[in-house]
Amino acid sequence: MVQPQSLAELFSFYYQYVKPLYSATSAENDLPLEMLFELNASLDHIARHWNPNTTISEQQCVKEAYGHMKRACFDIFKVFLRNTIDEYKKLQKIDTSLIDNGEFDKNLYNLIGRIKKNATAARENECLDVDQAFDGWLTVMEDCKTFNDKFLLNQHVEWAKAKNRRFSMKAIIISSIVSFGVGCLVRSFFLLLGK
Repeated sequence: MVQPQSLAELFSFYYQYVKPLYSATSAENDLPLEMLFELNASLDHIARHWNPNTTISEQQCVKEAYGHMKRACFDIFKVFLRNTIDEYKKLQKIDTSLIDNGEFDKNLYNLIGRIKKNATAARENECLDVDQAFDGWLTVMEDCKTFNDKFLLNQHVEWAKAKNRRFSMKAIIISSIVSFGVGCLVRSFFLLLGK
């Protein structure tokens, strides 16, 4: 990713990345406070260019604002990562092994493994190479969208949930019958001993 050199380029970055991420996060009502601080700091750097008491160049203001906008995006990426892992944990409680003859689970585990690996690498790069970290987080974000579209919202997941409910109900009924039968046998045994 090429660092913007002008306000026009900075706002191009804003409209291409920051605004869509901000909109998606606010639609989930899950705005991280740190992100708001970063956006505020970004605006402050932009405003410094027009402060009559300073001689800061547009390019310097853009550079500083850009850094804050990227960190705001990092905060949003982490929200999407957290939500994806939370939804994955819920999905694990459902027996999805019958979907696509086990391919669903295999592909799901591979995707989650890749998300965790790439998120770890992106997080480690945040202090070393912000642009590389940003590109890494974009990859994680795409995988989170893939998880949502192909796995969480997969039409067969509802079928698996219903199948699990039917199995659970059947298990409860069988367990009740067996418990009743064992109870009767134990009672009969004690009655025979009592004679």
